[in-house]
Amino acid sequence: MKRKIKILYLLVLLPLLIPLKTNALTGSIGINCNKTGMSVNAEAVCTITGTVGATEKVSALKLVISVNNNLEVVSFVTNSIWQGDHDYTNLNLYTDSNKSGTFNIGQLTVRAKSNATVGQNGIISITDVVFNDENFEKINIESVTQNLKILSSIDTLSSLTITEETIEFNADTLTYDLTIDKESITIEATATDSNATVEGTGIKTLKHGTNEFQIIVTSEGGTSKIYTLNINRPGGVKTEENPKTGSNYSSIIVVITTLGVGIYLFIKKPRKI
Repeated sequence: MKRKIKILYLLVLLPLLIPLKTNALTGSIGINCNKTGMSVNAEAVCTITGTVGATEKVSALKLVISVNNNLEVVSFVTNSIWQGDHDYTNLNLYTDSNKSGTFNIGQLTVRAKSNATVGQNGIISITDVVFNDENFEKINIESVTQNLKILSSIDTLSSLTITEETIEFNADTLTYDLTIDKESITIEATATDSNATVEGTGIKTLKHGTNEFQIIVTSEGGTSKIYTLNINRPGGVKTEENPKTGSNYSSIIVVITTLGVGIYLFIKKPRKI
């Protein structure tokens, strides 16, 4: 009877003496894109990574990639360490060389659709993430998202003026030829989109002849347009050179008389243009 009690006692204690195996694998998924925003029809390249502890091992994984209505998936290329199936969105991969720490899963390329809404976000989501440890036991990983702002590509001016002068401005006209007889002018310009930047305005000095000034408009998305002002300032002084001497003297005449030798220089006055 005592023997039976001892055996029963050991059976009760056995689970306490032998530690139960627990799934200690923990990890995360990451998205790192080469830009935080893009204009319509532009592309962004994002690297998908996984991370586990330095002593933990990942032998396989699966995940789902999706994008919202402002984006479309162009391609997904897995890192060379991975094998298995994927159709740009659903990945079911494994590796012969178990991974630890932070490891590369693949590269995702997305494009902002032509009808994407400017000012809103394009959203990349990675969901249904599962890592398998070296014994192929599964652990669910928290989903992640990445926002890419849809940027304006408007790079035009709404106005272009020169103080006290008249310009027949049109946003689609990029070159203007003007005649202004002043020592200086002030150029002012306003971008159509408040998020765009404008360079080339301010006080400008005019030399006699042709002066070229460029006003550069850069959109929020990085596209640019250049408006050019060709301003002619009349006036100035020009002298004519003697074709024989290369000087400003028109001729030299030597006169010999009974009184001696005389040299006379005939000089042309500078001619205004």
